[in-house]
Amino acid sequence: MAQEQLKQLINERTSELEKYALTPNAKDWYIEKENKLLASLTDVFNELNCLRYHNIWQEVESYWQHQRANNQDFNGIQLDVRYKPIGLLHYLPLNLYEHGI
Repeated sequence: MAQEQLKQLINERTSELEKYALTPNAKDWYIEKENKLLASLTDVFNELNCLRYHNIWQEVESYWQHQRANNQDFNGIQLDVRYKPIGLLHYLPLNLYEHGI
């Protein structure tokens, strides 16, 4: 929901800025400032897509913290991600310990 609201805000601000830029007294510094703001908002919008798996990673992090607190020998975990695009089963092993996580 927040992603759609941000997209709508970016579109509205872009439209307002385009209208402002057409006015005879439009200030270049203001247009540049607003363009930078819109670029930053667009970057944030584009990064929000990675949050679609946020709940899953929160569970992994919770499990990780619980294991570290209760087991002194715990050094890492390995996640096996299985997904089936276009009817083919793919296997993606992720050894987080190898990456220092």
